[in-house]
Amino acid sequence: MLNASVAARRVRESVARTRVSVERRLIAHTPRTTVASPRRTALASTERRTSRALAAGAIGLRRRLVSLATERRGAPLLAIVLLAVASLLSQFSGVAAGGTGGTDGPGTAYNPRIVSINVNGPDFGQVDPSLSLQTTSSAPGTDGAGPTAGTYAMVDGSLIKPITADANVADISGQVRTYTVRSGDTLSGIASRFGLSLMSIWWANRLTSADTLHIGQKLQIPPVDGVLYTVKAGDSVTSIARKYHATAADIRAFNSLTGDTVVIGQEIMVPDGHGAPIPTAAPAPAPPQLASASSPGSGANGPVGGACTSCSYSGSMLWPVPGGFISQYYWWGHPALDIAAAYGTPVLAAAAGVVTYAGWRDNGGGYQVWISHGNNIYTTYNHMSAVMVAVGQHVDRGTQVGRVGATGDATGPHCHFEVWIGPIWDGGTRVNPLNYLSH
Repeated sequence: MLNASVAARRVRESVARTRVSVERRLIAHTPRTTVASPRRTALASTERRTSRALAAGAIGLRRRLVSLATERRGAPLLAIVLLAVASLLSQFSGVAAGGTGGTDGPGTAYNPRIVSINVNGPDFGQVDPSLSLQTTSSAPGTDGAGPTAGTYAMVDGSLIKPITADANVADISGQVRTYTVRSGDTLSGIASRFGLSLMSIWWANRLTSADTLHIGQKLQIPPVDGVLYTVKAGDSVTSIARKYHATAADIRAFNSLTGDTVVIGQEIMVPDGHGAPIPTAAPAPAPPQLASASSPGSGANGPVGGACTSCSYSGSMLWPVPGGFISQYYWWGHPALDIAAAYGTPVLAAAAGVVTYAGWRDNGGGYQVWISHGNNIYTTYNHMSAVMVAVGQHVDRGTQVGRVGATGDATGPHCHFEVWIGPIWDGGTRVNPLNYLSH
């Protein structure tokens, strides 16, 4: 154990050295600036207070150590205190004086370097070296500079904002009306109500059969005759015109289009366009005992039945196209009546008889039906869009045999109606149908 006087002297020397060391460190790290900002002034004031507090603490510690050193029994305690002070000084010796800081969360990454690129140029996807960097201290969407809506931007080579497409395209959906089917409605009646052809309604609603109409059904009503069409991938005005037998100029004019380009999902009207015809009903097989090939006729493309021996025609004939009107009368160059009506309008048997032919023929009449009425009287119904009877079938006056169409050599939907005296195209003669019709 050390002598009390020696211990006291050593304690005084150690405390003096500690005080000098602390003061030197404080002086060395005190900012030496003549122009002080408010922040620096506050920091200097804080450091001076800290220095005075440390100095006062060192003096108080020295006095306490001296007091302890005068007592022999205080020497062990003094040694322990000295070790503790040395340990604390070693902890603070590696901390540099100056500003401090930290983080308070992940934050949001933002790089203010923005490079605009030309999306319409040949080098789309590459930065144009002639473009200058646009820098800003604000994030996108603030008052500072940043990428704006409708432009592409690059941040360190990465595309960060897509262009905003102009969705304002010509569309006629606002001109398309909606009709709710009511009791007693027919497709031809609905078409007539809106001044359109039956087929325009048929195509607009993608119908497969007129019999599918039901009360409450919603039908699209196009603004004019033609095909209401929704653009699909790969379409152009030219290809649509070709598909529906229309002219590209008419499509552009009606839909306010300026070029050949259309947009997927765009609804356009193909004025005077023609889609697929109403599917032809498959005729039922003819009874073998009634079918005959005794009158093959001209350009035969199917069986032709013989005259009806059980029929006995007398009286007048029924008008074959309800609501139809005469578009061309009988004359020597046209030995028939053309009865115009909406596409798909029913065609009725003018009198009771038996079907001798039903189907397509290459004689210009397209889809047609021939009927033998007895007493050497025959009728034919031509240019139909659908045939609804079969060879050998017995029909009554008013039985539906087909639908109005424009197949074969025809310029529009109508029924070319003929009355024959004698076998059709086998020695018979065509006469004026008005002499037999009750209409």
